[in-house]
Amino acid sequence: MSENRDKTIFDEMNEQWLPNSSTTSGSESAWHALMPSLATSILFFTFFALLLAAVLLWKKESSALDMLRLFGVILIVGLSSFLLVAGYSDDQLTPIVGLFGAIVGYLLGKDSGKGG
Repeated sequence: MSENRDKTIFDEMNEQWLPNSSTTSGSESAWHALMPSLATSILFFTFFALLLAAVLLWKKESSALDMLRLFGVILIVGLSSFLLVAGYSDDQLTPIVGLFGAIVGYLLGKDSGKGG
């Protein structure tokens, strides 16, 4: 009986937070309802991180290569997260993430020419 009561409370909480979550299609529709807000949030967070990086690098008077590295990494991580949330399949994400990884590896592995 207690198990039945717990299940009912859990179901009520699910129905309150995720409408139509009692079925598989309901949970999928809840996920699809959250996707636009999650994707928008990731884009805003990426923009905020770029803005913060720009201010910090401007105050530090960093070199162009440092700016390129930081902006490149922030953009690639942000866009990869956006693509992940946007609902692309594994077959579509694999080459994109591979390309982004190659770009990040090039940016971070590029010699700055300061000796070494």
